[in-house]
Amino acid sequence: MHTVLWDYRTTPHSTTSESHFRLMYGTETVIPIELTELTGQTNTDTDFSTNSVNLREELEFVDKVKSEAALRETSLKQKIAARHNKKVIKQEFEVGDLVIRWN
Repeated sequence: MHTVLWDYRTTPHSTTSESHFRLMYGTETVIPIELTELTGQTNTDTDFSTNSVNLREELEFVDKVKSEAALRETSLKQKIAARHNKKVIKQEFEVGDLVIRWN
């Protein structure tokens, strides 16, 4: 279950194009193998003062990332609603009309 939750939280989602982890903490995840092997996110000269400065800089952009994700989500919802509304057949009813009511 833990690995499924980790995958869900670290995978970018189609509505926001961001992972839940990035939206929450303001930074991308670093998996354990990236700590031992060099990748684009990690390097060998880890300096804690430089790291804290870099984290603060990323945290400044969290609000921007969140607002852009919210705009993408709103845009997608509007597109889905427009597609749905094209297929809906508009019907008008008057008082006294008989209708089928499903429970």
